[in-house]
Formats: sequence, C-alpha cells, structure tokens
Amino acid sequence: MFPHHGRPGVGIANLIWGAARLGLAPAPQVRHLAPAGITPSLASSLLLSFSSLRYCPRVWLGRFLHTLHPHLHAFAPRDVAQTYTAFSRMLYVPKDDWLFDFQMQARSVLPQCGPQELLCMARALSVLANNVAAYRVEPDLLAALLARCGAVAAAEFSPADCTALAQSLVYLKAAPGTGLLAGLAAAFGARISEASDEDVVGLLWALGAFWRSSSECLWLRQHPELGG
Repeated sequence: MFPHHGRPGVGIANLIWGAARLGLAPAPQVRHLAPAGITPSLASSLLLSFSSLRYCPRVWLGRFLHTLHPHLHAFAPRDVAQTYTAFSRMLYVPKDDWLFDFQMQARSVLPQCGPQELLCMARALSVLANNVAAYRVEPDLLAALLARCGAVAAAEFSPADCTALAQSLVYLKAAPGTGLLAGLAAAFGARISEASDEDVVGLLWALGAFWRSSSECLWLRQHPELGG
C-alpha cells in the first residue's frame, strides 16, 4: 500500500489502488481530480493505480499530464519507471511535446537507475512499441538504456532479470550489442543456481532470436554454449 503522509493526492492514489485490488472502478468525481500540488512521486503512483484497473480516462489523463509537464525535470528513476509502466498497461502515449520532455528526463536519470527501474522501462517500451501503432522508441533513449543495462548487468542482475531484459529486447527488435550480451551471460552464469526452469528456457529463446539477428551472430557463434 502507498504510504500516507498527508500530502495532496495520497488519498486519491490509495483510493484508486484499493479499488484496483477489489476489481472496482472509482466514482467519476474521483477519476477526474487532478491535484495541482501533486509531487512526481504521487503522480506516478496515481498513474500506476489507474493502470492497475486497466482503465485509461483519456480526457482526465490529458489534463493531468498537462499539469505535470512543468515538473518533469523532478522525476526520479522510480517515478519514470512507474510512469512508463502505467502507460504500457493503459497502452497510452502522451502528446509529442510531453513525451519528448519525459524521454529527455528518462535519459537524464538512467545513470541512477537500478535493475528494477531498468527492467520496468525496457518492458514498458517493448509493450508500447508492439501494441501502439503510433509509438516509436526514441533511438537515443534506447541506446542509453542498453548502455546502462550493460554497465550493471554483470554485478546486479539476477537470472530472472537477465531473462526479462533479453526477452524485452527481442520484442523491441533491439540489437543488444556484444557487451550487453556478455554481461547478461556473466550474470546468469554467476548465479545459475538461482535460475528457474523458466529463466533458462526464456533466456535460450531470446538467445535463439538474437542468433538469427545478423548483428549478434558472430558473438554467439564464438560462444556456442549459449546458443542452445
């Protein structure tokens, strides 16, 4: 449950989250509130709460995001990851100017992102790219995301993390590069005793997809033990 600190919007976020847990839709008057003093943390929690309902109140959402636009520079890694997750669940893409500034902020916080934020972003991007015809992943954001994953994978990713990221990259049709592939292989191998059967099968499936990609063939052929 979201913590309650008496700040604007906490009660609304908690109410929407509770309704989602119960399988209920909140009343219309609740759905159309947009607290002017809401913080990035509460905003991302509120969006995530709506997405748990698989409900997208587009008129309200447009007004709400307009209210948030001047504050995008204050979004922390968790706020960015939660907002991306919310958009992917609702299959919603903001207007171009809002999305551009949001992606710029996402790029700026990537150096502070940990595994969970990185995985949330990668999965959200893959869902949006595959389900919303008008959405295109910004190339510089994707490149920065892959670079950050490559920097932390070997030391911080679990086997499940490795599999989740590899599968997201397959759906994004993104070439991970030999450095990231090597990091994923090292992380998976170092903690292989923690891997489930699903982790192993999922990673092998992703590696098979990369094997068929000409940009990754050479590296995988040099490491046949990873090619299934």
